[in-house]
Amino acid sequence: MILASLTLLESVLAACKYTAHKMLEDDGSVTLLLDELDLVENGSNEFDAKYALAKSILEYAEDFYDNFYLYSLAPIARDISLMC
Repeated sequence: MILASLTLLESVLAACKYTAHKMLEDDGSVTLLLDELDLVENGSNEFDAKYALAKSILEYAEDFYDNFYLYSLAPIARDISLMC
């Protein structure tokens, strides 16, 4: 995947809205949930949780891109297209 411009990426994603939740766990760790992509990550602190979630988002996007035809046939594809 080639990223031509951060400005271009920001303009494409500007219309996309995502809902994230932060949970502080009993052991002091932080769990982040991203509703629309059904992703959950945990880290020993907020930075680690954000880093793990960012990696998961990237992996999700790469998998989606690599298997676009398959994803386009799934019922969730309609829901994803409505997020933006």
